[in-house]
Amino acid sequence: MRFPKWQIGNDGQLLGGLPQLFEALEGHPWAVYRFLLQECEGGRTGLKILRGGKIKDAVGALLSMAEVISSEHLIAMQLIPPVL
Repeated sequence: MRFPKWQIGNDGQLLGGLPQLFEALEGHPWAVYRFLLQECEGGRTGLKILRGGKIKDAVGALLSMAEVISSEHLIAMQLIPPVL
């Protein structure tokens, strides 16, 4: 199985915290991708937070960006594209 390079940590393993983000974002891969690249608290991206080993902080930042995680809300936040 192949993963994008940014999903791999310095130890060569899948970056910790990705499963928790997928769960919080109802499994939407584009939403996870956008959250990881979008600046959140303190000007850091979700990816920088995860690379720092702060899984709970990353999930907390995600949840602070969206009080209610639902498909409609994620579409409104432009974290996932609408289904046509």
